[in-house]
Amino acid sequence: MAVSERDRHELYRKLEGALGKEPADTMMALLPPVGWADVATKDDLRNLEERLILRMENLESRMDAMESRLVGRMEADLGRVNQRMLKLALAVNIPTILGTAALVLAAARLG
Repeated sequence: MAVSERDRHELYRKLEGALGKEPADTMMALLPPVGWADVATKDDLRNLEERLILRMENLESRMDAMESRLVGRMEADLGRVNQRMLKLALAVNIPTILGTAALVLAAARLG
């Protein structure tokens, strides 16, 4: 049976008439503001906690997997960047080294 606000008010008026205002206020304060079917029990809270823990563990597992994939991709990209930088360094430095060697040889012939 659902208890309406009208029912609660009627109960309060009768309590107030029988016991007085302060005891009626105290009694109404002890009653839940809604029907008992809407009040969560300790079992409800335990079940909710278990479901939340499972969801958080699942989320943590998925995040770990995503992190592993991301680290793998970053390592692969870093390897490609390192290879390109090495090729670029060689492409820039070999002509410089050859040019310097040619100058040294030319200077040795002149000297």
